[in-house]
Amino acid sequence: MRLGSSFPKLKATSTNGPIVLPHDIGARWSVVMFHAQAFAPVCSSEVVALSRLARNQLKELRVYSVIPASVDTISDWLDETKARIGATVDHTCIADPENKLSSAFFKSSLPFHSRPGPRGYFIFDTAHRLAAETKLPRQVGFSSEELVRITSALALTRHGEMVAPANWTLGVPMVDIGRRPRIHN
Repeated sequence: MRLGSSFPKLKATSTNGPIVLPHDIGARWSVVMFHAQAFAPVCSSEVVALSRLARNQLKELRVYSVIPASVDTISDWLDETKARIGATVDHTCIADPENKLSSAFFKSSLPFHSRPGPRGYFIFDTAHRLAAETKLPRQVGFSSEELVRITSALALTRHGEMVAPANWTLGVPMVDIGRRPRIHN
């Protein structure tokens, strides 16, 4: 996918039943996180962290995890995660056992076959256009702080009057590009 491209239309099964995307997102920002495989330590930490973010800091977004496994396998994994570390995963987890969703988002990472799937996240605006993406290696989990920083900056700069400079965080002023001095020749 390229920045600005539309969310692919797809039907999928999930831990919350059948879903149709992007229709079920509505006019909201969304984050779609792809995990490499169920039961992997990094992916387990990510689904827990993403669920905590969805409950606390990213409440205004629709948050989805995509796992290359069946709904039954995902449910078993989430049950084991809850038993092992006491954390509940309550955001929508989408089953992608045949890597159809992964193929739509990660065109250059094909084929997957029996290997773990690709990893990363995609952020979509309220019109379901790709606003940002981050791809990750299998051995490194995503940064909750960076995901919150990027989604917050995108939401605050969506009208194009402000930009988030390097190392910007919530509470730090943005740069107003509408007041930039013009150089005339």
